[in-house]
Amino acid sequence: NITSSIQKLGLAPFFTVIFSKIFLNTRISQNTYLSLIPLVSGVILACSSEIGFHLVGLSCALFSAIVFVAQNIFSKKVSFL
Repeated sequence: NITSSIQKLGLAPFFTVIFSKIFLNTRISQNTYLSLIPLVSGVILACSSEIGFHLVGLSCALFSAIVFVAQNIFSKKVSFL
């Protein structure tokens, strides 16, 4: 479902913060973490009303979001070298 995929891609900022912290050892401010709460809550709320839920679709959408974010993080790391 396209709507479901778009909702999962809304989590890209969440994954960006997590990946930046883990792989780049970036210092993340408390305000950034707090700003993720409404974002993640909104995606959860939007996904909770989804009638047609498929675990494979969810997995593919989340994997796509993670790969998209990883590409951005690692390209940023390479550009600083």
